[in-house]
Formats: sequence, structure tokens, C-alpha cells
Amino acid sequence: MGDTAVEVTLSIRAEHAEGPLWDAATARLWWVDITGQRVHCFDPASGNRSSWATAGQPGGVVLSVAGEPVVASPEGLAVLDRSAGTMNLRVPIEQDRPGNRANDVKTDGRGRAWVGTMAYDKRPRNAALYRVGIGGRQAARRGRGGD
Repeated sequence: MGDTAVEVTLSIRAEHAEGPLWDAATARLWWVDITGQRVHCFDPASGNRSSWATAGQPGGVVLSVAGEPVVASPEGLAVLDRSAGTMNLRVPIEQDRPGNRANDVKTDGRGRAWVGTMAYDKRPRNAALYRVGIGGRQAARRGRGGD
């Protein structure tokens, strides 16, 4: 590993870039800027990049079966409408715990989303892990986002 080449692919000067997700179907890279409150998409072939503001800190992004970006928003899983620049909450998570937020999201080989939560103030033993089942709009593309 010591001889592995490392290069800056995109110098965006994010505040807290996290959760890179490669979409093989479109050859694009998705990620979030947690404290910058943005979702990003980059096409390395063309150099085009897009980003969308979020209401609150996004914890991660996965793709639905239809290719829609699904964001781990503070309220739960929300679908990002790229045209309107809005997020539509589809799966509320921890609505009874306002001091917590969805922190990260990954998918498994069966298309289920796994969502981790955390307390905004990082209180210990206040987090949980959720599995969002297969079906409907919550299902994620098979094999994307870390199975």
C-alpha cells in the first residue's frame, strides 16, 4: 500500500466531505458535506459537478432502484428532487428523539438501507442502527453503496 498513488480528484474545499458512493450505472460519484449541508454529484468523465443544499446536516447518500438519491437527513431517509432542489421525507427515523439525527446510510446486496443515528451533541449511548426493508421507494439499487 505504501506505493499506491493518491491524487486530488476534485478540490471542492468542503467543510466535512463524507460517504463517497460510486454509481457504476452512471459512472458518477456521490457524497455529502455534512456541516456544509450539501449533497454532491461528480462526473469524472466530463468534469461536471452538481450540488444541492439540504435543510440540516446530511449523513450520507445512497441510490434508490430508480436511481434517485436518497439522503440520510436529520429526520430520516429523504429523496432528493434534483430538479426542484428539495428533499421529500420518505422514511422518518427517530422522530421521537429530536436531539438525534441520521448519521450514515449504506445498502446491502438485498437493497436494504442501513441507517446509523447519533446525537447532535455526541452524547454516548444515544445512537441506534436501523434497517429499512426492501420494497417501494425505500429499496436501494442492488450492489450500490457498500454491501
